[in-house]
Amino acid sequence: MNHMFSLRPRTWLVLTVLLLFALLVVGAVDATTRIVPLGDSLTKGSLKTDDGGMHPTYRYWLWEKLRSNGYDVDFVGSSTAPNFPVSFDKANEGHGGYTIGGIVNGVGSGGKLSSWLQGYTPDIALVLIGTNDVLHQTPMATRFENMNALVKTLRNRNPHIVIFVGKLPPTGDSKRNQASGLIEFNNRLPSWAAGVSTATSPVRVVDLYSGYDGRADNQAPRYIHPDESGEKKIANRWYAALASYLEKGDLPPTEEPTPTEEPTPTVTETPTVTATTTPTPTGTVTPTTTVTSMPTPTPTPTPTPTQGGASMDQAYASYEAGNAAWSRAWAASDFGQIRGHLTQARASFSTCLATANRVNDPSNAANLALMRSVSSAYIALADAALAMYDGSDTYSTGRVRMNAGDYAAAASSFRSAGEQFRNAQSLFSRATGTLLGVSYAGTSFGDGSAYTAAIVPILNGKAAYMGEFATYAGGWEHTALAYQASADGDSPTFRAEATEAIGCFEGLRNSGVFGTDATSNCNILAGLLSRRTVSR
Repeated sequence: MNHMFSLRPRTWLVLTVLLLFALLVVGAVDATTRIVPLGDSLTKGSLKTDDGGMHPTYRYWLWEKLRSNGYDVDFVGSSTAPNFPVSFDKANEGHGGYTIGGIVNGVGSGGKLSSWLQGYTPDIALVLIGTNDVLHQTPMATRFENMNALVKTLRNRNPHIVIFVGKLPPTGDSKRNQASGLIEFNNRLPSWAAGVSTATSPVRVVDLYSGYDGRADNQAPRYIHPDESGEKKIANRWYAALASYLEKGDLPPTEEPTPTEEPTPTVTETPTVTATTTPTPTGTVTPTTTVTSMPTPTPTPTPTPTQGGASMDQAYASYEAGNAAWSRAWAASDFGQIRGHLTQARASFSTCLATANRVNDPSNAANLALMRSVSSAYIALADAALAMYDGSDTYSTGRVRMNAGDYAAAASSFRSAGEQFRNAQSLFSRATGTLLGVSYAGTSFGDGSAYTAAIVPILNGKAAYMGEFATYAGGWEHTALAYQASADGDSPTFRAEATEAIGCFEGLRNSGVFGTDATSNCNILAGLLSRRTVSR
């Protein structure tokens, strides 16, 4: 018997139709282009805007333009917040307050890009990130290391993803745009993109900077977040790049470097404040320290063994190891590496101090005394720098919590950051006092007066900076407590905490680092107090 069989015509027709239908369905799914808007608050937006208006971000205007022109797109992301009162595809991957590193590595328990991507697979990424790196003055090398990691993470999810990276729109502070690396970051983007772009996953830069006015196109009084004109300009640039790609497969050419701005005075306008406006600083400088060369003996002292085997030679070897670790710390750009080198430097100087204390060598008494003093100073400096970086991290956590509306937790973070900055201030001052007391007389280290004259003003500046940062964090602690009281309906506590916050910020009006932010925050808080008083 022939066990082969043939389909009856009707069965074959049904299967053919089903197969054709399946192919059409698959084709329809594949035709929809999944786009992830990825970035910080410029992408996410907020219901609590700087100027009190409703600003649904560039995403709204871009969606409207894409759909009205017939493009079949789907915005994707792990969130649909904020719930703007307008109709559009709200899915996005915007995370307010995040740096590039925060997107890649996560902040607290908020997840990170690799985990967010588990819920969707984008075909195209619109990446607008880096403004918070400008505000925190993240080292430029670190910014691009994190950009590399961001691209890698996107490609791990989709090896064929097309990545559009936007040049950062300017803030309203032209001096900050220059000094904090916004323009430099934009200038470096094209060559970086060319280096990471591949035939299967191209990376292209879209110019969101040119033609954008940091004052007229951003929300007063901070001039960081786009207003409607700024949102539309960003949307139009994204649309031009997307339409060309979706229509013809064309990608924009490599952009030219961003022209350097001429510094112009920043005018502080009287802000229009609503009761829901959260005063957010224009950004602060991420603490950094300055490389200094420690004195080195010439010629090297003659080692003399003593009881317990400790010798001048051993003390000096630890001293040199500390010096080398210190130099490595300030040659590094990754904060994890910096912390590691600082810890190594501290350990080596501690060993030098302990060894020098055990050496009984009258011929090298002056050298040993100098190494003890310098080691003590640099132990304090390492502790100061570590406290400074820890304070910066804690402060950043407070900012993220503040943006998320977790005011009580934000206040706790700001309080801890202030304590860490005060500790760093004390340690910088202690190191300064120790170095001023170092005697070079009778040593093999030569005349150290030039070294002392160079480093003391730097350390004094760092101590003063830490003091201001502590006061600034204190202002934010009381601001967070005021907002918590407002949320709880506790008007007396709101007024008391807002007044305390104003007192902190008032003391920083003339600060070269915090003055602009402090003045803006004073005005906003004073406006809130006035509105509350009128409404009583």
